[in-house]
Amino acid sequence: MRAGVCVSIAVALARAGAGCDVFSLNDVVPSPTSDIASDAPSPGSASCDAGIVSCGCVPPATLVATGAAGLVTLRTDGINAYWIAPSGTSYSVYSAPIDGSATTPVALIKQQPLAPGDLAFDHLLLYVVVTAPMSAPVLAGVPIPQAGDPSVTGPSRPKSIGMVPRLPVDLAGGGDGIYWTDDNSEICSDFTVFGANGCGGPPFSAVLGPTVASPGNHLAVGAHVAYLSVQATGQILRVPLVGGSPTEVSSGNPEPVRFLAGVDEVAFWADDSALFKSSELIDAGAATDAAVPFLAESAILSDLVIDDPQQIGDGTASVYFVTVPKTSSKGRPPTPTPQPSVSVGRVWSASQATGRVQQLLSCNVHEGTRLALDVAGNHLLWGDPTTGYVWSVQRR
Repeated sequence: MRAGVCVSIAVALARAGAGCDVFSLNDVVPSPTSDIASDAPSPGSASCDAGIVSCGCVPPATLVATGAAGLVTLRTDGINAYWIAPSGTSYSVYSAPIDGSATTPVALIKQQPLAPGDLAFDHLLLYVVVTAPMSAPVLAGVPIPQAGDPSVTGPSRPKSIGMVPRLPVDLAGGGDGIYWTDDNSEICSDFTVFGANGCGGPPFSAVLGPTVASPGNHLAVGAHVAYLSVQATGQILRVPLVGGSPTEVSSGNPEPVRFLAGVDEVAFWADDSALFKSSELIDAGAATDAAVPFLAESAILSDLVIDDPQQIGDGTASVYFVTVPKTSSKGRPPTPTPQPSVSVGRVWSASQATGRVQQLLSCNVHEGTRLALDVAGNHLLWGDPTTGYVWSVQRR
């Protein structure tokens, strides 16, 4: 059992039953070798895997970009896709329109010493964290390409916004600003004045966890609230963006939180054994405060994004996630009998209201696949670092 107001969606998923449309993830196993015969689609193809005739998406997918090999972070504003990928001994930031009209990406930042997991945007700038050659990390930005604007046609050097004494984690746009956390369990926001408080400027929140370094914290930001996972205490905290005391959503989580996604009214988070939702159970008939893992012994979570129910407004808000086999090389022990297709993964959706689970793709993705969702929930993107392709499906 886990203290706090949190639930596992395991029970609802386990009751869903097997099949192609509605799944229990406890039935998910790596696909046969023939399912990974090819991952190289033709540009413009609606198939996710050109080697499988029956392979497709629900609904059909648009190829956004090629050449994204090694992709580590993916974002979208509903117009463009943005991602960070390795480039030589450093990293570059790329962009491509999500409608598939230009599948060769444009480099917005080229070969810079970036923190690969941090990428955020507002209506004007794309934000990154530069880790060298300064003595401390620097929050920096480049202009976002605007439709019809010929001035952004290639890479530019990110301009410094401010230096921070602690490495930012989970850079995110929300409300009226850019937010991040760090290993001091605090929430930082845009620079107004500088101070010696660990954020490089006034912290949006006071230190919410231990004052000792607590690596592995995560942050998710909605329009009016932020969610923070504190590794050292196992807490999930909800913090209003207008200020005020945090609310404890969950505490005593025994395993490290790997992924956290939250909007104003709901948060989801995952550890190595289960996916949890704040507030009520997805399946109202299940026992409260259940901590029953739903992930199969053969699969682990690889990424997680969620719809904002207030933005969707029609009861169809979903949570989207990627699973990859536990026989992959993500630092977990392999299953006793390794399966043949250890790199095969899947993209799923589950209703936030009912827990109904659907396999979104009938073809494979690979370890490290990243998801992105625009604020309105209209377009879901995924980028596969193995194939180097970025795809988009229209959800609404």
